[in-house]
Amino acid sequence: MNYRINDTNLVEVTLGNDVLHLRVYDNYVHAYIVPAPMDLVEIFPAPSVYEPKVADLGDALLIEAGEGTSIRVDAGGNIAFLDGERPFLEPVLEREGEGRAVIRFGISPDAKIYGLGDKMAPLNKRGYAYVNKNNDDPHPQNENFESLYKSINYLLVRSYSRFYGLYFPSTYPYDFDLGKKDPDSVRVGVQGCFHDFYVFFGDTPAKITSAYSGLVGHPYFIRMKMLGNQQSRWSYGSEAAVREVAAKYEENGLPLDYIHLDIDYMDGYRDFTVDKTRFPDLRQLSRDLYAKGIGLVCINDAGIKVDSNYDVYQKCIAEGWEAKYPGGESYVGEVWPGDSVFPSYGNDECRAYFTKKATEFVGLNEIDGIWNDMNEPASFKGPLPDDILFKGNGRMIRHDEFHNAFAEAMDRSCFGVYETFGRRPYVFTRAALATTAKYAFAWNGDNHSLWHHLRLSIPQILSMGLSGFAFDGVDIGGFCGDCNKELLIRWCEGNILMPFFRNHSAIGTRSQEPYAFDEETTATYRKFLELRYRFIPYLYTLARQTSQRGLPIVRPMFFDYYDEEQALEINDQYMIGQNVLMAPILEQGQKARSVYLPKGTWFDYFTGKAYEGGRYILVELELDETAVFVRGGTILPEFEGLRHIDKPAIERIVYRVFGEHAIGFMYEDDGDTLRYRENDFNEYRFECHDSHFTSRSTHRYQSPFKEIKIIRDGNEAIIPFDYEFGIDLD
Repeated sequence: MNYRINDTNLVEVTLGNDVLHLRVYDNYVHAYIVPAPMDLVEIFPAPSVYEPKVADLGDALLIEAGEGTSIRVDAGGNIAFLDGERPFLEPVLEREGEGRAVIRFGISPDAKIYGLGDKMAPLNKRGYAYVNKNNDDPHPQNENFESLYKSINYLLVRSYSRFYGLYFPSTYPYDFDLGKKDPDSVRVGVQGCFHDFYVFFGDTPAKITSAYSGLVGHPYFIRMKMLGNQQSRWSYGSEAAVREVAAKYEENGLPLDYIHLDIDYMDGYRDFTVDKTRFPDLRQLSRDLYAKGIGLVCINDAGIKVDSNYDVYQKCIAEGWEAKYPGGESYVGEVWPGDSVFPSYGNDECRAYFTKKATEFVGLNEIDGIWNDMNEPASFKGPLPDDILFKGNGRMIRHDEFHNAFAEAMDRSCFGVYETFGRRPYVFTRAALATTAKYAFAWNGDNHSLWHHLRLSIPQILSMGLSGFAFDGVDIGGFCGDCNKELLIRWCEGNILMPFFRNHSAIGTRSQEPYAFDEETTATYRKFLELRYRFIPYLYTLARQTSQRGLPIVRPMFFDYYDEEQALEINDQYMIGQNVLMAPILEQGQKARSVYLPKGTWFDYFTGKAYEGGRYILVELELDETAVFVRGGTILPEFEGLRHIDKPAIERIVYRVFGEHAIGFMYEDDGDTLRYRENDFNEYRFECHDSHFTSRSTHRYQSPFKEIKIIRDGNEAIIPFDYEFGIDLD
C-alpha cells in the first residue's frame, strides 16, 4: 500500500483519490481526509507524540498507536481501531451529495453512549438522535429535544467491553443518530466535506476524558468563592430589591456568596450601561454587598441595541463589525433592546474592543462576575440566516460556520477582564462549544419547575462534566413556572454538591428564594447550604485537579467504577470526586429509595454507619434528609460555620476520618488571585492508621489557619495548626 510517515507521528495513506491522515499521540489519534477549518477555535494537541510503527501487510497497513491500540487500513479504505486483534471501532467515511460528510460505525449490542453536553436526557443516549446547533427554545425540554444551547461534539462510548472517546471538531452543525434508526450503528453527519475526527483510548474513562479535555482545553481554575451559594432572579429590578435579598439571607442565617443581576439593571438593555433610576449608584451597592461577603454578578447580552447615540453600536458600525447580509447591509435582529446587531466577536480587533468595554464596566462598578446570555445567538425574529456574514481575521465568515462558535468568541472577550485586576475569571455562559470551558463555565439554560427536570438535572450536569465542563449547574427550583415547597427542597438536596449552585427564576413566576415559603423550607435549605459549605475544601481541591487534568468534579457512578455493570446506567445518584456518593430523593412524595454502593466499605456521612458495597441498600429519607456516603479509607477536609467564603479569614480546618486506615488530600491557596501561578499554594496529604494521624505538605502559601479539628468515630481533637505533624488520637 502507498503510505509515508511525516513529522514523526503523521501517517499518510493514499486511498484512491483521497489521502487518509492519521496523526498519532500518546493516547489518541487525529484522523482526517479533509480537515475542518480551525481558525475560530483553539485546541492544544498533546506536546508528546507517539512514534507509530507501520507494518505493510501487502493488502493492508497495521499502525501501532499505543495503549494496546493499533489501526488497520486496507486497500479498500476500510479502517479499524483494534484492541489487540479485536476491532472496537470501524469508522466508515462517506459523502452525501456535494455538501455533507458522514461517519458511520457499528456498536455492540450492550453498548452505552455518553457525552454531548447539555442534552436533557439520561446519561446513556443510545437510541436517541440530536442536532448540535446552538438553540434557544424555552419550552419544557426533554430527551427528544434535538438541540439545546450547546454544541459539544464529544462522545464517550463503551462498546465491545471497551471505552473510547470521539471528538468532531468542525464548528458547523452536526447531526448524531446514536442507534435510533439502526440500533447497531451510529451515524454522524456534518455540513461540509470534513471527514475529521479524534479517537481517544485508554484503560479507564478518566484517562480518556483527561486526554480529550487536554485537547480542547482544561476548564479554567475558579475562585473558591464561586463554590458558594448564589441567588438570582429575572429580575431584581432595583437597588432596594437587591439589598432586601441580602438582608433576608442574613436575617435567616443562610450562607450566600453572590447575587446576580439580570437584564433590568441596564439602561434600555444596552450592554455596559446602568439604569440610574433603578440603580443610582451601582458601585456603592457592590461595595456594600462585598462588605457583607456578597459579590455582584451582572448579565451581558449578545445583541447590541441599534441606537445612533450608543457608543458600542457606533463603534461596531464604524468598524464594520456587525453581521451583514451578503450585499453589505447590516443584519438587524431583535433581542431585549429591540432592534439589535450582532458583533463579529471572532475578529481580534472587535473582541479586544469588547474586552476593553467590559474591563471598564467591571472596574468602574466593582462587579465580581460576568454572565453571558442570549449568545447562541438568539433573536426574537427567529434564527439568523445561514448566509449572513461576520468579519473574521482575513476572511468573511458565513453564519452557518460561525453560529456555534459565536458564544465562545463572546466569552473570550470577557475571559481576560479579571486578570487586569489580578484575579481569576468569573465568566459563565449559556451557549458553548466543546472548546469553551477554558474561557467560561456554563449553566444549562432555561429549565422548568418540573419534577422530571429535577430528575434529569443529574445526568445533564454529569454529561457536561464528561464533556469537558467540570464547573456546571442548573437553576435550582427551575427557571420557568412556579416552584412549590417540596420541589424546591428536594432540588436543593439533590444538587447541593453540584459545582455551580444557583437559585434562579423567571419574571412573573412565584418567588423561590429559600425564605419565600415557610420556616421548614428555610430551615432545610439552611441545613443543606451548611453541608455544602463544609465540603468547600474538598470541592476546591477537585476544582484544582480539573484545571490541571480535566477530570469532572461530579461524576457518573461508572466513571471510577467502570468495571461494575450496575454502575453503567445510574441516573439518580452521583459521585463527588472518587470518595463521596450523593443519592437524593427525586420523586414527589417519596420517602425512601434504593442506593447502589460500589464495592468496598461505605459510611453514612450523617450517622457514621458502615455498609459493605457491591449491592443496593434501601434508605429512608424524610423531607429534610438526603443520602450522602463516604468511601471507607477517606479523610475529608472541611470548613465549619461559614456564611460567606473569604479564604484569608478562615481560621479552622477540619479533617474528618472515615475508617481505620484512611488518606486524604487538600489543595490550598488564597482562593482568588493569580498567585498560584507562581506556586504560591500548599498541597497536603493526610494519613490515619489505626489511631495515628499525620499530615505532610508542600508549603509555599502562608495559611491563615490557626486550628485543626480532627473528627473520627464521633470523637474530636483540636490542636494548633501546623503544616506537618503527627498525633495519636486515642
